[in-house]
Amino acid sequence: MNGLFTALVTPFRDDKICYTSLEKLINWQLKNDVNNLVIAGTTGESTLLTHKEKSDLLRFTRTVAPDCNLIAGVSSPSTAEAVKQAVIAETLGADALLVSPPYYSKCTHDGYVFHIESIASAVSLPIILYNVPARSGYCISRQQLQRCMELPNVNHVKQCVEIDVARRLYINGMQVLCGDDGRLIEYADSGICSGAVSVMSNLFPHETAQAMTGKSTDVYRKSVQLLSRDINPVVIKYMLYCAGLIKSPDVRLPLTLPNNQLRLDIKNFIDEVNI
Repeated sequence: MNGLFTALVTPFRDDKICYTSLEKLINWQLKNDVNNLVIAGTTGESTLLTHKEKSDLLRFTRTVAPDCNLIAGVSSPSTAEAVKQAVIAETLGADALLVSPPYYSKCTHDGYVFHIESIASAVSLPIILYNVPARSGYCISRQQLQRCMELPNVNHVKQCVEIDVARRLYINGMQVLCGDDGRLIEYADSGICSGAVSVMSNLFPHETAQAMTGKSTDVYRKSVQLLSRDINPVVIKYMLYCAGLIKSPDVRLPLTLPNNQLRLDIKNFIDEVNI
């Protein structure tokens, strides 16, 4: 379970999931040979979705892409709630879970390990750990990773940290997935990376796949620069909207649309690329 994973956005229209847009986006991925799809992850605005919406997204994606690897995002500061999400995802046909670290509650060192153990023991699916200090408020330690890697269904880690940190956290046999498009070239050159969970591949799957081999195109570099100018998934949604892949760039509060200058820069970029 390596290679390119697209962290799909959740298209909205009038504050409801736009399944017409989602189907078009999924088919764009399949047309461009992306077979690993992350549903209801950070890019999918997971914390802003209801339980029913998450379940509906999984069902719909499985119907549209029956042969893809479907990775379900699991995120909650509550271990009991995270376990519930994981069990439902397995029931609905997910192939793996991307498990965010508990946020806000500031779990203890042992608490993080017990959180993962509780999920791992409740399902038989492979689990991808998600190390994202910018959102959780802490970096998962090497000792925590080592204990989690002793679980039979845990051997992948999505790293959203500087490559030097990822190297220090690396454990022999660990499958590392780069979770930051802006650092993908560095990860590709590091020798420890076996794949990527990408935001940019929503729109540019081929360019992202090239970046995974250490080759960065102008389109990829410019798109990553645009991504960095606002909070994910604000920019990628507006890019997809300008490219005609989704009907609306809407995000849910507390997220907001890009400012006028950024909208103009995105539109000019998409017009230049001419997708």
